Amino acid sequence: MPSVMEQILSHIDENTLHQMSDQLGESPQATGNGIAAAVPLILQALARNAGDPNGRESLYNALSNDHDGSVLDNLLGVLGGGMGQDRSTDGAGILGHVFGNSQSGLMNALSRATGMNSSSMGQLLTMLAPIVMSFLGRQSQRQGLDADGLASLLGQERSYAQQSAPGLMGVLSRFLDQDGDGSVVDDLGGMLGQLLMRR
Repeated sequence: MPSVMEQILSHIDENTLHQMSDQLGESPQATGNGIAAAVPLILQALARNAGDPNGRESLYNALSNDHDGSVLDNLLGVLGGGMGQDRSTDGAGILGHVFGNSQSGLMNALSRATGMNSSSMGQLLTMLAPIVMSFLGRQSQRQGLDADGLASLLGQERSYAQQSAPGLMGVLSRFLDQDGDGSVVDDLGGMLGQLLMRR
């Protein structure tokens, strides 16, 4: 069975990729690299948050109330209309909850790894966060998951990622535990660059 990350990426087809790259003013290749690096990092941060009982309930409530999966049915329309019209597409709000003070450091690390400038990377993260949340909301509904079930799903994804790229996940854990400055940003950017080279 495909991983959660693979299933999310399958929703971003060539048309969607080109629309995103046009809006960002970046090449499709750079945008594709950004997506390939950002989606697993968003998922790992969500898995980390879901490991805490309060974070688990908060994530579950957000998915139940604001993310029914409908964003996935009209990605081109949502992207074309701009994100942030409502809570289901408020990427900036989602990122604030997921990454907190680590957000700027994450953008810098992703920028170094993908060749995108940090402003474009920030916009891309804002586009991707509602897509990830929408997918998780749909999965939660379809599988009848409660907060613990959602945490288990994300935990399985985290284990899969650790097996696939243990070094990257170790650096990401350190990154999320710090303020995202200094060597941790360098390490994360380097690990992401190595991961993208293997694609």
